[in-house]
Amino acid sequence: MTTSDLIATIALIFSILSLIVAWLAYRRSAIDVIAELEVEHFSANPTWWLVTMTVRNRSSVSFTPTQLRLSRPRSARLSGYRGDVAGPKDSRQLPEAVRNAPLLKSIGEQDLSRLIRSFAPGGDDEISFVVFVPKSTSRLLSLELTVRKDETKRSETISAQAYLPIA
Repeated sequence: MTTSDLIATIALIFSILSLIVAWLAYRRSAIDVIAELEVEHFSANPTWWLVTMTVRNRSSVSFTPTQLRLSRPRSARLSGYRGDVAGPKDSRQLPEAVRNAPLLKSIGEQDLSRLIRSFAPGGDDEISFVVFVPKSTSRLLSLELTVRKDETKRSETISAQAYLPIA
C-alpha cells in the first residue's frame, strides 16, 4: 500500500464518520409527530363539523404551531369562531356565533396560540375547531399543521386526513 492509498483510506474513513455524525444530529433535531383527526357533525346541521386534531409529540423537544391550513375539500372552510362548543356528543348544537364568524382557509399563528401555545415533548395535545363543508364536495377532509421547533426555529408540516361520515 502506497502513501497516497493510505491517505485516501484515512480520508474515506473520516468522510464516513462525519456523515454518520451529521445524520445522528439531524435525527436528534427532527420533529417526530403523529397527527390524527376525529370528526363529528352537529345535530340538524350536516354541513358543519367539529374536528378534533390529536397531536402526539414523540420528539424530545417542544414545538409551536404556526399555521393550520385546510387543503381538502377545496370548498371547505375553517370557522373563525374560537369559543367552546358544549353539549353531549350525539346531540351537540351549533352555536349561532359559529355561523356569524368569518370562514377561513387557514388559521395563523396568532389565532392558533388561543387554541394551544405549544406541544410538549412526549405528550398528546388536542386542538378543536369547527369546519364548514358544503354537501356537494368530497368526503375527504385534509388538514396541514405547520409547526416550528422552539430551539432551532426550523419548520415542518404535518398532514392529517379523515373521511367525513355521511350525516
